[in-house]
Amino acid sequence: MTGDRTRVAWPFRVWLGAELFFAVAALMSVGREPADTANNFAWPIQPVVMAALLGAFYMAVAPMFVVALVTRRWEMIRVLVIPAAFFTTAELAATILHWNRFSVGTGPFNLWLVSYALPPPIYVAAYLWH
Repeated sequence: MTGDRTRVAWPFRVWLGAELFFAVAALMSVGREPADTANNFAWPIQPVVMAALLGAFYMAVAPMFVVALVTRRWEMIRVLVIPAAFFTTAELAATILHWNRFSVGTGPFNLWLVSYALPPPIYVAAYLWH
């Protein structure tokens, strides 16, 4: 590694905390009760094993955000920023394309929409800022 020592800007650190919140909230809703996604998630997921798989994904992602949140140098976490921007853009596009399958207007859906609408511009801005 070179002598680069760019500190992670505090607004981006706050955002990483928000992302951790989104991951834990999703994990709590689909990870604990994958059979009840019609009531506790953004859309009813069928079959139940797919809900469990999605819960496992959020369980795998949460520690990544914990590590990113406590890392002090930008150089240590910048590798996750562009892939995260692409992934959240793809999730937002899938949400828009399949709007009729979602439980639009519910709390879980609103949280889902915010958690995939805000990240793309925030990640790109953070990458350019740093």
